[in-house]
Amino acid sequence: MKIFFEHVMRAELHDLSPDRLLERVRHFAESPEDFWSELQGSEILEEAEDIETGVWRFKRVLHYGRGLHFVERGEFCATNRELRTFVEMEGASSAFALRIEEHSSKSLAVRFSYWETPRAESLDPNQPFVDELRRQAYAMRDEAIMKKLVEA
Repeated sequence: MKIFFEHVMRAELHDLSPDRLLERVRHFAESPEDFWSELQGSEILEEAEDIETGVWRFKRVLHYGRGLHFVERGEFCATNRELRTFVEMEGASSAFALRIEEHSSKSLAVRFSYWETPRAESLDPNQPFVDELRRQAYAMRDEAIMKKLVEA
């Protein structure tokens, strides 16, 4: 896979402890619809937690409405302060990561990363425009997620 889009967002914190922030990231992994209005719901299909490593692995389905849904696998690691998800369908795959890179009592920096399988070069002259629209949509989604993460 190759990186498609990556950026770091910063936010001011208001009385949000590091432990509470990790709880919020875990909540985002468990119920992404609470952070992402485009989702109509989600279900955890499988899950397992490794107590020694602190890694929680899961398989879930994301419901977007109108019969559109995706099954993805993911893991949340409190020690690494990171959530990763992976989707594969019809030979294409994509991955997402949210990683807390910096956290102080007053501010937060979170890296959002998106990967995808390289695709054949498109002959469509609009493809760069479509890719830029996707990047903008990801950035807008990430901004909404950040706002929800730092809510007390």
